[in-house]
Amino acid sequence: MSPLWWQHESHTVLDDDILCDGQSLTALAREHGTPLYVYSRSNVQRRLQRMQEALQAAGVRHRIYYAMKSNRHPAVLQAVRGCAGVGIDACSPREVQLALASGFVAADISFNAGMLSSRDLDFLAGTGVHCTLDTFSALRRYAARAAPGTAVGLRFNSGVRVGYSDDPRLTYGGAKFGFEADDLPRILEVVAELGLRADAVHMHLGWGLTDSGEAKVRTAFERLAAIARAVPGIEAINVGGGLGGHYVEQDHPLALGTWAALIASVLAPVGACIWCEPGTFVSASSGMLVVEANTVETRRGETWLGVNAG
Repeated sequence: MSPLWWQHESHTVLDDDILCDGQSLTALAREHGTPLYVYSRSNVQRRLQRMQEALQAAGVRHRIYYAMKSNRHPAVLQAVRGCAGVGIDACSPREVQLALASGFVAADISFNAGMLSSRDLDFLAGTGVHCTLDTFSALRRYAARAAPGTAVGLRFNSGVRVGYSDDPRLTYGGAKFGFEADDLPRILEVVAELGLRADAVHMHLGWGLTDSGEAKVRTAFERLAAIARAVPGIEAINVGGGLGGHYVEQDHPLALGTWAALIASVLAPVGACIWCEPGTFVSASSGMLVVEANTVETRRGETWLGVNAG
């Protein structure tokens, strides 16, 4: 049987069953009931390793932080922890707590979120995790709680709308997240006045980058490179996440090699370490939803399939 478009190494398709990492989905459904999510531990690790290999092949010095918002299940986090050099991207205090409880240390955690409360900042200042901030309000309130000289990242608006669709929930350019590049001189002044130190810049482009958006990704990376060059002592450039999956047969996600080559040509010459935050790229292709077909009905020449998953 030739591979189906959605198959990868973790799947074995039989005449009457599908195996995931060698486990029968039929047997798992009988044991646990349905609907049932089944995740491939090997694929979680394989996707992270392939990202590392792509960046290494492109000659890019890098650090990967798994975006745990995409799947926080303890077993998934343990699979991530099994990948050498991979940390956690967290976006809430509870996610930081979960990462620490899962065996990651503060140096393995990158925190990035907007519109933070003072209570959030109280917690974060006490953990030692690296925080990326994107408002003057957050900078001022964080500085009042953090030790002098604490390093922070600065998130910037990407300025482009690129991603899986034009839905504002999936594209980020011109939206509520991030400083504007034109404000950089004032931002650096405020950081210095507050006794903080800017060591990283961040930009998240959108969700589900496609091959048709390659030119826009390059434009955003060029903008991010210009920002990074203007930050004295820059140590890291965080390109966020956004690499997507193959959800329907017609999808054409931005290829991992193309993404790595863009980083190598546009951002790596700045000389800073490249940070990235894969989430969907790792978890979406690793999971399968097992359901029971409870209704098969033909109406107006079409076959409708009802399942017990809502």
